Amino acid sequence: GCVYKEVAIKKDGRWEPKIKLSNDTIKIINPGYKKLYRAYDKETGYALADIMTMEDKEIQNDDLIIYNPLDKMQNTHIKNFHLVELQKLILKDGELVYTDPTINEKKDYCNREMEKLYPETKREVNPDIYKVSATKEYVDAKEALINKVKSKVYKREF
Repeated sequence: GCVYKEVAIKKDGRWEPKIKLSNDTIKIINPGYKKLYRAYDKETGYALADIMTMEDKEIQNDDLIIYNPLDKMQNTHIKNFHLVELQKLILKDGELVYTDPTINEKKDYCNREMEKLYPETKREVNPDIYKVSATKEYVDAKEALINKVKSKVYKREF
């Protein structure tokens, strides 16, 4: 199944982040209009992590601390990597600007990306978790939005 959730709304020409809160942190969406990158180790070519940032922020390419978007205390320092932006522009001003790859091109891309995952991530017993992370600025913005929404919620006692 698939569930679509609103993460931003365009207001006065700007994207305003939206969030859905839950008592279960895994269900809290990652708000806002984002950029998504994949970081690759320059020496091995293996994928290190996928990294979210706000769409108007740039990520430095050489030395970065990445954060678990669910828990800012969980972070990883990565160095000596290069980034590839994962999102592709499909429509611009209502016009299609993307050439859809053939099914074989998509298959080849997926196979190449699977080869770039560490063997520890692909093993069947006790696999390592592939990191989907965020920049500090993104996690701070998410935390601020959570606090803003929580401050507006009134608790009733019965």
